[in-house]
Amino acid sequence: MAGTTTIKVNSETRDALQVLKGKRSYDEILGMLLRLVPEGDNEGRFKPEFRLSLLEGLLYDGPRISHEDMRREFGLK
Repeated sequence: MAGTTTIKVNSETRDALQVLKGKRSYDEILGMLLRLVPEGDNEGRFKPEFRLSLLEGLLYDGPRISHEDMRREFGLK
């Protein structure tokens, strides 16, 4: 079994996670969040900074453009 560790979060964040998680563990909730962000594509692995920007984009509440539309718009395959 993998080792465990502690991470620091604000008490407000902890409280919100406690309500959200139900019977799941914090590790399961964080794993679900991480799975929202792909590790790479057919061209290779993404850098951590890019993955973070993808996550920020998922959480952004503004207008969106799909990856497919963006690739088409910029003439990428």
